[in-house]
This record gives sequence, structure tokens and C-alpha cells, in this order.
Amino acid sequence: MKRVYLFAAVLACFGAGACKKSSSSTSPPTVTISPTSANVEAGTTEQFGATVANATSASGTAITWLVNGVAGISAQQTAGFGTIDSTGLYTAPNVLPSSPAVVITAELTGDTSIYTTALVIITEVPVVTLSPTTATVAAGQSTTLTACIFNPPKDANGNYETGVTWYVSGAGELNVLGGDSKTGTVSPSTTVSPATPPSGVTCTPSISGQPNPQQVTYTAPQIPPSGGQVLVSAVLNADTTQTSSATITDTFSSFSLQGSFVFNLAGTFSFNQAGCTKSGNFARAGRITADGQGGLTVAEDLNVAGSPPQNLQINGTYAIGSDGRGTAVINDPFACGTTASNYYFVFVNESEVQIAEADTFASGHGEGDVQDPNVAFTGNLPTHNFAFDFSGSSVVGGVTEPTSQIGQFTLAANSIAKGQEDVNAGGTLTSVPSGSLAGTFVSTDANGRGTATIQGTSFAYYMITAGRVLFLEIDASGTLTGDALQQPNNPTFSASSLSAECSFLTRGRSPTGLAATGGVFLADGTSVLSNGVVDQNNAGTVQSNVAASGNYSVDANGRGAFSLTTNAGALTFVFYFVQAGQALVQETDSSIEADGMLVTQQGVPGTGSGFTTQSLIGPFAQQWTGAAAASFNEADTTGQIVLTGPTATAAATVAGTWDTNNALTLVPGNAVTGTYSMAGNGRGTLVITDAKGNAYNMSLYMSSLTPTGSVVFVLGTDTSRVLAGQVTEQF
Repeated sequence: MKRVYLFAAVLACFGAGACKKSSSSTSPPTVTISPTSANVEAGTTEQFGATVANATSASGTAITWLVNGVAGISAQQTAGFGTIDSTGLYTAPNVLPSSPAVVITAELTGDTSIYTTALVIITEVPVVTLSPTTATVAAGQSTTLTACIFNPPKDANGNYETGVTWYVSGAGELNVLGGDSKTGTVSPSTTVSPATPPSGVTCTPSISGQPNPQQVTYTAPQIPPSGGQVLVSAVLNADTTQTSSATITDTFSSFSLQGSFVFNLAGTFSFNQAGCTKSGNFARAGRITADGQGGLTVAEDLNVAGSPPQNLQINGTYAIGSDGRGTAVINDPFACGTTASNYYFVFVNESEVQIAEADTFASGHGEGDVQDPNVAFTGNLPTHNFAFDFSGSSVVGGVTEPTSQIGQFTLAANSIAKGQEDVNAGGTLTSVPSGSLAGTFVSTDANGRGTATIQGTSFAYYMITAGRVLFLEIDASGTLTGDALQQPNNPTFSASSLSAECSFLTRGRSPTGLAATGGVFLADGTSVLSNGVVDQNNAGTVQSNVAASGNYSVDANGRGAFSLTTNAGALTFVFYFVQAGQALVQETDSSIEADGMLVTQQGVPGTGSGFTTQSLIGPFAQQWTGAAAASFNEADTTGQIVLTGPTATAAATVAGTWDTNNALTLVPGNAVTGTYSMAGNGRGTLVITDAKGNAYNMSLYMSSLTPTGSVVFVLGTDTSRVLAGQVTEQF
């Protein structure tokens, strides 16, 4: 509080020339000082200046500065009145003295009888305090922050200046007035001390005449910001150096899921009950609209072993925990009299969730992606080039085979103008040559749903964006599902479209169980692959961290092929570019059906990418699918893991919680711990132990497909199981 005090005694002599007269007709030397008075906050400084007029050879112009008549700096500091240096810079004491009035004297060094003075009033420093200083707030929820202003300055009319402006920093933004949708908001964004104090709220310490506390409401954003925390700051308008801050930890809640998401999920099911014994593959796709309060409305197509209920209009419920893990129930008729399906899911960000089926009759995996609210989906589809990847099952010669179809088509006037595809059905390879792929599309409804026929197979499709379409087979011949992703207009690809360090992952089936292959390599932009490392798990037979090299080629339309040679043999693949540096991949080795993704790593080209274990720090959403070795009984997991990075004395650590459907046995809330590392080439390791003592060894491959954070491919290297998937930075 700035307090103005009267002198205890009247100064005997004050001002230039008041203490010396000259009888000479020549004007005597004089000293003037500026400023002549100042209010100086404790612990701060004030610069004084002195001007000498009519100096003589005897008086000179040198100035000696004094505090309360004493030139000794240390003596005045000890007395608690502050110090002044040879330039006239006065430093007030940190603690207010008993008498806050101080006289600053500027005297001629050569004639100490000539001097002038200035009056300093030492004032208390205003202080802003904020409570609480830490808080945890769930998405969409609010907390109250209280600011107290101690020792506020006064305006010219003697009124306290208590105005405060509120800022929020986080999500890569600094000092946003009142916050925004990314950081959360503060309301109101400017405040003054009210005439009446808020009920039950006081400032500590309570001082007579102290301005009343100010209160604002902080509301957390829909999705936690990058890093999961924001800083709310209260800044005193009259002295912006005085500020106080509170650290807010934002968490997920059911409020986090809002709007429309297009989802798909595929897996296996098994019923063995009176009157209904059946098993096989299933796939589902649809559009979910969440209300932010736990309610769902759903349009869904469900294909259970080639018996697809189409365009179901149903509802459901959901709940989300603070770490972004959630559960959902959708009221759909799966099979054998069931009336609902259950799910685990985990938030990646505001645009994506990873999903696993959580039923004792079915296990599967998939994802949900926010549907672009700015696109009107009715009418003809856009004229674009698309690369596509469909996987699931198909009936070949009366036998159901695991199947992958990848390819490219040009869509115009709701028909495929040209296209091609490669098909791997149970390890048997066929293809539709360039220009021969045929298909027609029926325009979408307001939900973005339409139907299509591609090369004789019937699909329902859902528009996610104008450049991304989700497909689900809806005939009796299979359960294919997957995405079509927009390619550039009039694309011309070449080997130079792949010219960097790359990572890839494929997953699928072999005759004896599930199979997955992943690795990293350097593409030179012409045809050579070098510096490669590959991991493969084929039904529990593992090749881990083996050196690989090879070659690749690319057609102008974006179809390519590559091979990698290791000491265990050769691996072969075809791929279709979505864009330079990103391609859809299909393994073409004998008896293995698998598909996946190839991307260029976002490291330092030509230097082994320059990754370190520090490249992976923070909370990550994780999802993978697999099975026990030499088994087709699917196991699917979603969850959150937090990577903490290494210290000087300890390895980088992992902690988190998984939700698993292990071959139709549900294991929710499974706590896990472990360690991880990442090498410079973007290949790393992850070792995890769950609460039941099960150990998991995995290889990691760095990539980055999203603007919001890192995506890391994951491949299990245990001989007891096969798993493959990804972990994605949450925020």
C-alpha cells in the first residue's frame, strides 16, 4: 500500500541556493536537481540528475551525492534508508524504514556549502496474490480463482488502483487475454476490487482498508492443451511488473467427446450358446454424434460374417476418465440375440479416438475420426484421385480368406474413371491393371453416408472429409473395411517421392497365426534402400533388429514396389503413394496377407534422423491388436501410457493403464510400468510389465503423421504372442 508520510521534523534547509548568499555582483555557483521529489517503491530505483551553473575554478562541477546528509553508502544501507551511487542512481531499501521520508542531496564536491535537495517517499511495493496456485479441472468444468491486491497504488484522487487483467498461457500460446478454446477461458478477463467482498472470501493477511478480493471463473477446454497444463496470470494494471499465476492441470471428461465422428472397427467373434453357435469375422462402420454429456446417436452399418444389417439408426452412451480412456455402449443387434455392443476407447486428440471392442462375444479394433463440419456431404462426390487400403476377409473359391486390397482410382461424376489395385487373399496375389478398375457411387445423404460398387463388391461409405472416405463391405462375400485418401491433383510420382529415412509397419495373417513386419531404412531418391533394420513376428517366430538393404521402384501414378534383404531372406511389398513421403503398403510374400503404412520420418534427412529417447516424452494414446503365438484368437488393447524420459541416473520410464479384450476375456484398468529407449535411426524398444506380471517386449519405429504430435509404430517381439499397432502423442 502506498502510504504518504509527513516529515517528523521540518527540513532546515531545502532547495538550491537557500543556504548560501553572495555579496558579489557575479552570480554564485548553483546546483539544481531533477526530479525534486519522487515516490519510490521499496527495492526499486530512481535516477536523479544534477546541473551546475556559474561554476568557478574553486567549486568545480563535480557532484557528491548523499542520502539523509550522509555520503557513506554502506552506512545509509545499514540504517535502512537506501543508497545512491556516483551517477545519482538511488536504490530504495527492500524493507520500508520506520520513517519513509528520505532527503537526497547533490552538493558541489569542491564547495560543500553549495547544494540542493530532493525529497523521496519510500512506498510499499504492491503485491498480487492468487489462490489457489494449483488446480485440476476436467474438460468443460470450472474453478474459481481469487486475486488479492496488497499495497495498491493510488490515483491522483487518492483512489486505489486495483484493476487486474487476466491472461492464459499454454498450447503454444503466450498471454492470451481471457484465454481461448485451446487454453480454456477466464471470465471476466478484467476485474477491479468490488465494493462488497465475495461471500466467505478474505485475503490473508487481512489489513484494515485493504481492497476486497477479486474473483474470476476459469473453464477448462474441451481437450487438454499440449503438455496438459496452462498458466493463468493476474496482472496489476497500475504496475504490470506485479503479477501472480496459478498452474491449472486440464483433464479429459465426457465433455471432451462432442460432434460427429466417423468410425470403423473390425475383428473376430464367437458364440457358443443354446440355439446359436457361430464364429467368424466382422466389421462395422458408421457415424457417431456425441452430445458432450454421455449420449450418442449412431448411424451404423454392421457386417457379421457376411450378414450385414445396413444403415441402422440407433443410440448409445459413453463415459470418459481424466486420462482420456473411455467406455461406450451402442445399442445394436450384433448376432444371436445380443442387443448392445461395448467398447473401450482412448482419446488421441480432438479429432481422433482409438477403439477396441469390449464384449465377451467379439474382439476388434478400429478408430473414430471427426467428421469435417464445414463440408456439405450431400450430392456427388468430389472429383479427386484416391489411394485406398481395404482389409478384412473375402470368400475365395468357397473359402474365407484374410484379404488386403490396396490401389488407386480417379473419381469423376460418381464413377471410377480409371484405377488399379493389388489383392492379397490369404497369400495368393492377384491384380487389376492400371485403367481397368471399375466402380460406381451413389451420392451421400446428410450424414455423409452413401453406397458404392467397386470391382463387383458392394460397400457403404462415409465421408470423413472431402479428401478422406471410409468404406465397409455390405455384401455376403466378405468383411472388408478401410480408407480412401486423396492424392494430389494430376499426380506425377517418381523414385524421388521417397527420399529420406522411412519407417513402415504391416500386420495381417499367415497360415499359422498373425504376422507383423516393421522397420526403418534410408531411401536415396533413385532406387536404393540402405541402413535398414527390420523386425518380423510370424506366429511367434521372431526376427528382431536384423540389418536390411534393398531396392525400390515407383510408377508415375504412384504405385511402387520395394524389397528388403536380410540374413533370414527377402521381404517384398507393393505400395501406393498418398502423397510424397506417405504410402499405403501391402506385403507380397508367399502365404502372408498383411497391409499397413510407410512414411518418411520427420528427423534430419541423411543423418540417421537424429532421434533420441528424449524425442518421446509425454502422454501417449496406445492401441494394438494381436493374438497368442500360433493363434487367431484376437486380442485388442487401448489405453494411455506416459513416457517420462531418461535422467542422469535412470533409464526412461513408462507408466500407464490399458484396457484389453484378450481373446474375449476382458481386462479393464490394467496398470503397466516399464522402460523405453530410442536410437538415432528412429528404431527403439519398449519393455512393459502389466499388473498381472505379464512382460511385453516391443520394437518402436518413429514417424510423425499428425500436426499435433508424434506417431510411433509398435511391433511385438515376444515369441509367445504377436502384436502390432501404434502409440500417438495425446497433447
